[in-house]
Amino acid sequence: MKLTENFIREGIINADDKEIIEFGLTRIKDLIIGLCITFIIGICFGIPGESLIFWIFSMPLRINAGGYHADSRTGCNLISSVSIIVCFYFISNVFRKEVPSFFACLLFWVIIYKMSPVQNKRKELDAKEKRVYKRRSRIIVSIEGLILTAAFVFQWNTLIKIITMVFFSISLSLAAGHIKNRIR
Repeated sequence: MKLTENFIREGIINADDKEIIEFGLTRIKDLIIGLCITFIIGICFGIPGESLIFWIFSMPLRINAGGYHADSRTGCNLISSVSIIVCFYFISNVFRKEVPSFFACLLFWVIIYKMSPVQNKRKELDAKEKRVYKRRSRIIVSIEGLILTAAFVFQWNTLIKIITMVFFSISLSLAAGHIKNRIR
């Protein structure tokens, strides 16, 4: 990566740190690309604000809970984009007048709570990492679950729709990742 090589040349980082810095920069780039894709799809559906909220709620879970990963970055971006399109279609059309059921939300929450984390062949987890990611994902889904419960109590329907679709997409990704791991 040219940026890392420039950092080494200019003495900003040590050559020993190149691999970890490149990993971090790649993660930042992937997050920015994901945010941009989510926002652009949100604009196409007429829900740019909701798309940002969707991204804010989904990214911490996706990062810590794991789930299905395609075998290539292109495949991953394509599947993520299709998933976002489906979620935004439901948010902007299907749930226009109806609010998702609390019990459906609870089911998705339980799937995330019980199945996290789901590793993949690119990121095998050792016992310590499994404990750490399980704890993190459970904390995140619990906080988001409390926010969702408050949204039901105060009838913040837009937030209910968004968090429901986040929980749906993450639980589906976890189930698909779990199945893929069993097959391989």
